[in-house]
Amino acid sequence: MTRPQKESDMKREHRVTIRLTDTEFSIIENTAEQADMSISEYMRKQIMEGQVNTKVSA
Repeated sequence: MTRPQKESDMKREHRVTIRLTDTEFSIIENTAEQADMSISEYMRKQIMEGQVNTKVSA
């Protein structure tokens, strides 16, 4: 039995790679676990809905 196919607009075809320190990864891993989410799901939610502070250059 195979999984049903996702609609074409729902497929995640792009990959973003980042490097984290052990501490950064541990924080994200623990927070995702507490939220009962996978790391990928947690990071997508944070990126799309979280607050991101930016630096303004003069």
